[in-house]
Amino acid sequence: MSEWDEGQQEKPGKQKTVSSGKWDAGMTVAALISTAAASFLVSYLTRDIATRPIWLLAICFAAPVAALMLAVFLKEKASSSMTPSSSRGAQFALAISSVIVAALVGCFCQATNQEAKGTETVKVADGWSDLLIILDKSGSMNENNRDVSATKAVVELLDEMDDSAQVAMLIDVGWDPEYYPVPIEQRRLDFGFLSERRQQLIAMAKSEMGATSHFRSALETACEMLDQYHPAEGETTEPTVIYISDGNDVYKDFKASDYADSFTSRNIKVNYLYVSPENSQEMEQLAKLTGGSSIDATQPDKLKDQLQQVTQRPVYEIVYKDALRNIDESDTAKTVTGILIILLGILIGVALTIMFSLQGQRRLQAFLSPAMAVLAFLLLAFGKSIISTPWVREAVAFSMLGVVLMRSNRVDGQTKKEKKEKPVSTAGEASADDAW
Repeated sequence: MSEWDEGQQEKPGKQKTVSSGKWDAGMTVAALISTAAASFLVSYLTRDIATRPIWLLAICFAAPVAALMLAVFLKEKASSSMTPSSSRGAQFALAISSVIVAALVGCFCQATNQEAKGTETVKVADGWSDLLIILDKSGSMNENNRDVSATKAVVELLDEMDDSAQVAMLIDVGWDPEYYPVPIEQRRLDFGFLSERRQQLIAMAKSEMGATSHFRSALETACEMLDQYHPAEGETTEPTVIYISDGNDVYKDFKASDYADSFTSRNIKVNYLYVSPENSQEMEQLAKLTGGSSIDATQPDKLKDQLQQVTQRPVYEIVYKDALRNIDESDTAKTVTGILIILLGILIGVALTIMFSLQGQRRLQAFLSPAMAVLAFLLLAFGKSIISTPWVREAVAFSMLGVVLMRSNRVDGQTKKEKKEKPVSTAGEASADDAW
């Protein structure tokens, strides 16, 4: 004898039978309101999350089912309209099991969507490139305060950049040991996190040199520095190279075509900011050949903005699409999600039928819940024209699972045969059985 039949034991001469009573309106109202409330709450709170992770999809599936099961369990516990003398422990265990299965359905729904490679590229932040700054501080840069403007822009850029960026600096000056030599350790600082060397880089940028520049030597040294660059964990892009100069190379022997391959082979773009256009043709050509930008920086007040333009970069992340929100864009998501939601409807219908049927009584709910799940799927997959807002459409769809139409149990003390054979009572007498 099951726990649902406890208390319904036969008395001598009588056999209890189960039949349907009137529709339990209280259970319908409690189930629908609680399920809708949970559905709208979860959908609203996650409305701005572009792609919800697996654990959050599990909550989205489980929350409406949990609200439904809790509502019908508490309503039945208070009224006993369905099971006059059943064990509530067994009912509660079945309700908890249904919630767990619903969570697993949500996990499997999103996991399957991920396996189907349903992805999109999403901008997650504005970030900074790792950076190599080559700064011309030759004598010609002193004309018209070019060096002052360039130095100020570089210092302001270093102040604003994020601590996690790796930055290196090379001063293009003093290469000829016979003509104003400047020790390399005063002009070169290899890649390191800005948090560890910001002040050192700023001091180098502010230093006064005044010797001659030499593009060949500077670019060869830059390639050596790039070879020693090690990206941070998770970094997938190469560092940005910015060369700030007036284009005046006293040796006059520089050809862009001689050095372009040195950078393109490393997948590096050289961005050239010229503070004087007269002598910049070859450096502009180097920027073009490497895929970088050649930027007119002759207006000092715009130099910092131009530096930021080539240094800042959007940070993108490849994320899996949300199996529910993107159901109408993926055939795989549509198929898998549809099957799982319908199975969830079957689970709810069967669970409620077992919970509230004393002797395996047939219930409409075993068919109603799957039907509501089919409607929920159709709304999710094809209802964009009806409800355009994704989170509202999702909330309404899951609310449909809360439609519960059940009739209460009525237990009679006689079999149909006994009722047929029972003599008619005399006037003024009432059968004890009639009192129920």
